[in-house]
Amino acid sequence: MAKYVVAFDFDGVIIDSAREAFFTSAKTYEEITGKHVSGEEMAKAYVVGRGFSLNAESNCTLTRLISENPKINFSNYSQAKFDEEKQKDKAIAEKFAELFRVNRKKQAGTKEWLEIQKPFPHVKNAIEELSKKFPFYVVTTKEKHSVMALFNYYKFSIPEEKIIFDHHAETK
Repeated sequence: MAKYVVAFDFDGVIIDSAREAFFTSAKTYEEITGKHVSGEEMAKAYVVGRGFSLNAESNCTLTRLISENPKINFSNYSQAKFDEEKQKDKAIAEKFAELFRVNRKKQAGTKEWLEIQKPFPHVKNAIEELSKKFPFYVVTTKEKHSVMALFNYYKFSIPEEKIIFDHHAETK
């Protein structure tokens, strides 16, 4: 007899965290470069281009590209082209990543931070139904305190022991 286990990723599957990542990246980029990055057009461009950004250092490049061209069309990009652009940010990428983590940590748990990251529609109900029928887990690279704060705020009933954390996430 087959046994099934259900596992969901956290960011981008349960919680829509793209706007928080944009907000934190924009704030960090402005602090480092003095260039203001904001607005709905730039936020949408960030969400579309986010797939190219694999870590905080890459967020520096993503944010720079958007600041240079708010109407940027990432559908014309390839990962290779994005990686080529990352070379231009080598001098500030590490500093950006450190400050990004500091800014994210400062915001974590605030009402604004919680409300900018909403669960995707119907996910909570789906999780509750699936967890009644199958062993259920959440897998994430997000920091433990952030995941627990969001689950508590949105009243998810997922016990901590059902969440598999990447213990290296705080150093990424």
